[in-house]
Amino acid sequence: MTEQQREDAFLNELLNTRTPPAARPAPALTPSDERALLSAANRAGTPTLAPFSGGEAAPAGEKSFAGEVAEMVRRYPLPAVALGAGVMFLLARRRR
Repeated sequence: MTEQQREDAFLNELLNTRTPPAARPAPALTPSDERALLSAANRAGTPTLAPFSGGEAAPAGEKSFAGEVAEMVRRYPLPAVALGAGVMFLLARRRR
């Protein structure tokens, strides 16, 4: 018997032997523990959010459309200039 045949026979023997399923670790939470934690979380309710102290960026009541546009221009000046130039170009072409 050659060495290759011995290895093949050994591998066949290993593959054909029945082994018990691999041991699995116990789950971190049992279903009853999970239900208990979920019910405790539901009893506690949702946490309140901390008040916003961002100064100027603090959300104020309702804004007008013009106010929102002005805020977008302040926040994104270069894209706003490009958009304005594009609109002006389209309006100028339409007038011809």
